[in-house]
Amino acid sequence: MAIVRYEPFGLLNTRPGFDALFDRLFEDAFGWGRNAAPSARASVAANLYETPDAYWVELPLAGVKPEDVEVRVQESLLTISAKRTWDMPEGAQPIWQGFGSGEWQQSFTLPGEVNADKVEATMDSGVLRLQLAKAEHIRPRTICAGLERLRLEWPQRRAGDRG
Repeated sequence: MAIVRYEPFGLLNTRPGFDALFDRLFEDAFGWGRNAAPSARASVAANLYETPDAYWVELPLAGVKPEDVEVRVQESLLTISAKRTWDMPEGAQPIWQGFGSGEWQQSFTLPGEVNADKVEATMDSGVLRLQLAKAEHIRPRTICAGLERLRLEWPQRRAGDRG
């Protein structure tokens, strides 16, 4: 037999339940809840392309120096970390700050594994471009069956056979 707590006014105070419901919704959908730090909520828009030999990733990283970017690859998980330092002019009072100093990290699961030894990165006009060579075992291959050497012998049909 289970013991159930009786709360006669529990239905009248539904706000904590709704708050928890919305917190869970945001945590499940975006990976952050009400108490997450603003930097944890930020993610960067990215482009992902695929060619037969590689995956290509492009990310805008305005104000980030190339030496402050770290790219890590393990199997099909790509993790990019960046640090931006931004100083206000001396004696200035901020009216609006859309960005500033801080650290950022984002992970992407690629459709397949990559060769971590063959990753190329360039940074031009604030856009990070990565070329991630696909692992050899997942690259598409064309295999010739050598049909000219393949000889099939079919049984000869006899006059009374069906089929």
